[in-house]
Amino acid sequence: MKRLTFYLIIFVIFFISLRCANDSITSDSDTGFRKKPNTLEKKEVSTDSMAFNIDFDNTNYKGVYAIIYEGDIDEENHVGFAISQDPIDDNSFSMKIFFKNTTIEEGPISINSYDNYGILLKESGILYSTNTEPITIQFTKIDDNIYTLASADTVSLKDVNENSKSLQGFEITAIKASTDI
Repeated sequence: MKRLTFYLIIFVIFFISLRCANDSITSDSDTGFRKKPNTLEKKEVSTDSMAFNIDFDNTNYKGVYAIIYEGDIDEENHVGFAISQDPIDDNSFSMKIFFKNTTIEEGPISINSYDNYGILLKESGILYSTNTEPITIQFTKIDDNIYTLASADTVSLKDVNENSKSLQGFEITAIKASTDI
């Protein structure tokens, strides 16, 4: 639960900082803020660097909010990424995938071979998840702060009532977010 809370906090802080800086999300860049010990640093973030295209249960979702991160959770290294159509709206489409690893690596990665991995996807306020389904993700580093992630795998996700829906692949361009909070 601590891991999920940590990822949710990182995700919300990042996207609120993007939204609060400018009332319009249509601009080419927004000004966000990053908290450092005893300081508050202003940082430019380009929404042009982020995008996602996800097929879930035969519906295509697109958007611009996408981050990739690496950091410690309960003193263990983790890598993860998160997307959202609207980070302010708790019922909007969003997805988080995380796994235990020391750094973001390039190449195809079968994340189910790692300890403590999970896929969380929210659609219309309903959370679907798995931590057992196999999935391979292609990680490609564009530059120091931008990565593309892609998978053609179909993964079955279930809600709390065991209703199943399928994640049928995705393409994501994400910016690397700092996990130093």
